[in-house]
Amino acid sequence: MRIIKKPVFLRTDAPHLKDLEIKWKKPRGKHNKIRLGKKGKRLRPKIGYSNSKTLKNKIQNLIPVTIKNEKDISLINKEDNIAIISKSLGIKKRINIVRKLLDSNIKVANFPDLDDYYNKIEKTVEKRKETKYLKEQKKEKSREEIKKIQEKTQKEEKAKTEEQREKEQEEEKRRLLESAK
Repeated sequence: MRIIKKPVFLRTDAPHLKDLEIKWKKPRGKHNKIRLGKKGKRLRPKIGYSNSKTLKNKIQNLIPVTIKNEKDISLINKEDNIAIISKSLGIKKRINIVRKLLDSNIKVANFPDLDDYYNKIEKTVEKRKETKYLKEQKKEKSREEIKKIQEKTQKEEKAKTEEQREKEQEEEKRRLLESAK
């Protein structure tokens, strides 16, 4: 079976008007030239453009299998299936899955060069760890500075309270001496 190349099906005036989405929408106008099938106008999707049933829903003549966890890798047959890594995976699970796929030499549809992708993921994880470490260091420094400031203020308050007590005692002595005279 051969794969039939399909033309690009666009809605009327999609390339000319910025607000229109570049995708197919059925023409419904009374005088629409595409709906009428006039020569020189855009092609409409028809059943004749479809591929054979043996090639439908296949990627590189292989049946796609979405991988959402590490157990799904064991279900893949190298000769019949091609892997698609789920977009909803987190980085930790993604790294483990990519490692296993590299070890087992399974083809991946959404990442043609898996080695580069693996290296890129590891670099991002390392950067995140570094930034997290730096933030923690900044927090510790700020905590230490706050503790130092609090200790200084406590010492100053103690010194002030001691000075105030001494002054109050001196004033009481003066009052007692004045009252005695």
